[in-house]
Order: sequence, then C-alpha cells, then structure tokens
Amino acid sequence: MRMDHAPGLGALPRLAQNRLPALLLVLAGMVFVVGPSVTDGRIPGDLGDARFNSYVLEHFHRWITHQDQRFWNADFFYPFPLTIAFSDNHLGDGPIYSLFRALGFDREDGFRLWFGMGFAINFAAAAYSLVRLGYSRLAAALGAFLFAFGLPMMAQENHAQLVYRFGVPLAVLALVEFRRRKQLWQLGLAAFWTTWQFYCSIYIGYFLVLLLVALVLGLAACREGGARAGIRRLPSEAFQVWSRRPVWARIAFLLSMTVLAGLLALLFAPYVEASLLYGFRRSWSEIALMLPRPASYLLATNSRIWPSSGWPFDALPMRHEHAMFIGVAPYLAIATAMILRLTKRAAPDGLFVPVAIAIMLLVLLTLNIHGFSLYLLPALAPGSDAVRAVTRIGTVMLFPIGVLLASSLDGIMTARLPVWARSGAVALVASLLVFEACFIVHNTASKHDWQARMAAIAAELPPALPEAPILLIGPVQGEPLYQPELDAMLFAQDRGWRTINGYSGNLPPEHKVSGLCTDAPRDLAGGLDFLGLTSEQYYAALASRVVAIHYPPCDETARPRRAGARGLPSSGS
Repeated sequence: MRMDHAPGLGALPRLAQNRLPALLLVLAGMVFVVGPSVTDGRIPGDLGDARFNSYVLEHFHRWITHQDQRFWNADFFYPFPLTIAFSDNHLGDGPIYSLFRALGFDREDGFRLWFGMGFAINFAAAAYSLVRLGYSRLAAALGAFLFAFGLPMMAQENHAQLVYRFGVPLAVLALVEFRRRKQLWQLGLAAFWTTWQFYCSIYIGYFLVLLLVALVLGLAACREGGARAGIRRLPSEAFQVWSRRPVWARIAFLLSMTVLAGLLALLFAPYVEASLLYGFRRSWSEIALMLPRPASYLLATNSRIWPSSGWPFDALPMRHEHAMFIGVAPYLAIATAMILRLTKRAAPDGLFVPVAIAIMLLVLLTLNIHGFSLYLLPALAPGSDAVRAVTRIGTVMLFPIGVLLASSLDGIMTARLPVWARSGAVALVASLLVFEACFIVHNTASKHDWQARMAAIAAELPPALPEAPILLIGPVQGEPLYQPELDAMLFAQDRGWRTINGYSGNLPPEHKVSGLCTDAPRDLAGGLDFLGLTSEQYYAALASRVVAIHYPPCDETARPRRAGARGLPSSGS
C-alpha cells in the first residue's frame, strides 16, 4: 500500500494552505465552546468531580513547592495511605496548573486556566499532527477542532481528568512516521508520547494503546497481498527494521525504551500497591454497564440540537456516560468524499482506509450488544478492570475520526467539481461542525459557590481547636453525600490539615460518615485497625484531634468505642 495522500494539495486555494483557519478555529473553540464554562465566574463541572480534580491538582502544586511532603499519601481518608492512587494523579499536566498558581492565581482561577489551556494544547497537537500527516492546513484545522472541541469531549466536561489528550495525535503521528520511514526513533517517540499520556490520564493512556494497536493492524491489513498476509509479515518487517539500523541506534532505542518502561513502572507501582492493599476490583457486570451500545454513537446529552431522550436512549444504563455522538458534520464530509472517490472524481488517500479500519476495530472490540462484547478479552488483562467507563474511549477516537474528516475535506477540495461546489461543501461542513460544538448545554458551578462553601465551614469551627486538627464533616440533609466529603477535603487542604472525609474513584474499607456523635471517631478507628495500629493510647491521641462539624455535641456518656479516648471538639451544628 502506498502511503501517499491526496495529490494536488499545492493547487488548493491559498486560504487552505495558510495558518489563518487554524487561528480562527481555535479562537472560536476557546471563546464559544470552552468560554461559557470558564468565564463570568463559572467553573467547569459540578461540585463533585471538578472539585476532586482541583484537590489533586492543588496537591501536586503543594507537593512540588514542598508544602506537602508526600505525593501519593494525601491527607484525605485519613489515616489510610496511598489515597492519590485511588484515582487519577495529574502528574503529566499538573505542572501547567502549578505554573498558574505560581503566577498568583487562586485555586479556582488556576483550575479554570488549566482547564482552558488543555483544549488549546489539544488543538495545537492535533493540527500539527494532521499537517505532518499530509493534509492541508484548513482540513487539519477542522480535524483538530473536532478532536479538541467535539461533542463527546464536551459531554465529559465534568471529568476534567480527560481534558489533556495531546499525546494521542502526537503518538499516532509518530507511529505513522515510523511506518513510512522505518526509523527506530519514531517508534521511540510514539512510546514517549504514550507514556506522557498515561501520566496525564490513565484512562486516555489505556485507550491510546488500544488505538495504536488497532492502527498497526489497520496499516498491516492494507498491505499488498491482503490483510492476512500483511499481519503475518509484521514480525519479519519489524526484525528487518531492527537489523538494518546501526548499532548505536539500536542501543539508543533500547535505552530510551528502558527509561520509559521505568517511568511507567514508577507510575503504576502505587496503584498496584493500593490494589493489593485494599483489594480494589471491579466486576465484569460493573464494567459492562459502561461499554458502548449502538445507541451510544447517536447520543449527545449536552447538545441543544440533537435529541437525548426517548427511544433508543432511555434503555442505556448510566446514560450520561454514553454520549459518543460526534455530530452530523464529520459524517457528511466523510460520506461526500467516499462518493467522490468511488466515482473517481477525487483522488484516494493512503491513510483513509487504515484509519477507518482502526476505528471499526475499536468499535467492534468495545461494543456491547445484548450483553455480549469482545471486550471480555482485554478485560482479562491485569489492572484493566480499573478502567470502568469504557465509553470514554470516544474522546480518543475523535482523533482518528479527525483524520478521516481532514482526508475527506482535502478530497472534496481537490475533486473534479466546479469551484462553487467544492467551496460550498467545505463551507457547509465547517459551519455545521462549529455550530454543533457551540450549541451545547454546559455543566458548571460558580466560583462563588466554591468559596461560599469554604466560608460556611470556617464559620462553624469551634472556638478552640486542638493541635494539628483532623477534620470530620458529617452529611447535610438535602445534599448529595459527596459534597460535604469534598468540602472537608478542600477546607483541610487549604489549612494544611488532615481529614477523615474523602471522595475518589475508590473508597477505603467501610468508609462511611454518619453524622452521629457516637460514631464520630469510628472511621479513624477503622483506619487504624486496618493498618494494625491498635494501641489505645495512639487512638486516644488521634481522636482528641478530631474536629467534628455537622455532628451533635458529645456529652460525657457519649464516649468513642475505645476506652481512654476523649470527647471530640464539635461545633454543635
């Protein structure tokens, strides 16, 4: 298979070959798609996951500025260890947040700037990669717009840990360049970007690996001799590439891969340790709830244009996680280009079919039809059960779909059609693409809400505080349980305290905050028992430091369950 692209790109209109489209599109995306979530005092996401991501980012900043001494042992779910390993860690994108904090922005504004910067970086990485893959700047800019601001990504607005996906286009580019040039350093570059992506988000890193494997199979399937022969030749071709490289190149490749493997081992080690310590496991039935269904690819829960209720969407479990519809614009462009190419009016593109095969492989691998899914096979791999919401693979699939979009637009622009027809088709696709992305419902909270909740806690603190307080906030009637848990996390973090409360992707054993006076120190006792710290004196010393809010006052008869423990300071609220 030839790896050339649509010929005649040099004859495209000048607008398609300059940087103005990219600048206009990224500006439109940042102002009209992301802007409503981060301006006018708004913060993307609700008072749940958004604030949890804020906590982890702030913890990273405090760690690298030596305010917190240990990264993996953050001071929530106290005294349980390895609490950062309960969920994403933001090691790969935390430096950007920390930069904004170092420039003087507060927690909330730093989070908003970090969030917006992620979209700009994603767009830049995708646009650069698509141009390097051989597409015109206009087509690349539109493909990058889909990747950065597409409906599936904005439907995950509440899950800020999925924002930084720049490693996806850069890893795909490096893999294709390796296929073209047979240079080991390009393969090493693909591994580098994949490693960095894991450090940004384990979910996205995992899905990127699946994409790269599918793309390798897609490229092999399009070789001369057919799919079976192409796949069979992969080992021999890899050996030829290896044997033809100079010794120094092979040594450098091995060293770089060893370093990257070591970095991944450092990243995964705390997660493995936490999994073994706490027995974290997710059953197949839990994972199956969030495997894509056919209807998932038609659902856009955040769109103001397309329906999101009724048949067939009402039958989707965890429906809010199934929003994978990419919009009409990409389908319109791809279908038009396919017709033009089949009728010989447009030149073929060597990447279109391999990338389309890779997308179909991912769809077939993850699709759940009446309880049956091929995803049972990768789900057997150790640690894969940590990836519960497989529907989020849609945020990674946006890039290969962006490749098809860019390829299709260049096919239309170089087709043997009247100029008005080509220009009109591209203008229609571009307008519809931007319109669909902008006309959405945003899920946000306000900066005032974030800060008001902290002020409310401060007002309820008892006048006398123990040394090195351990905060415990009980549930609030009428509020979701996770909100006071996160209130405690953020308030304690701002003051450098510890807290028994917690919120994350996993929970320590028997974590429950009841709001009952007699149960106030129970979580502390449970954590100590789990860690084997059964000394009554140790327990009493820690219990005396607990500051309980939203708990009734404890009288002399309401003793903690361990003898010798003293009463808990309480606000009496």
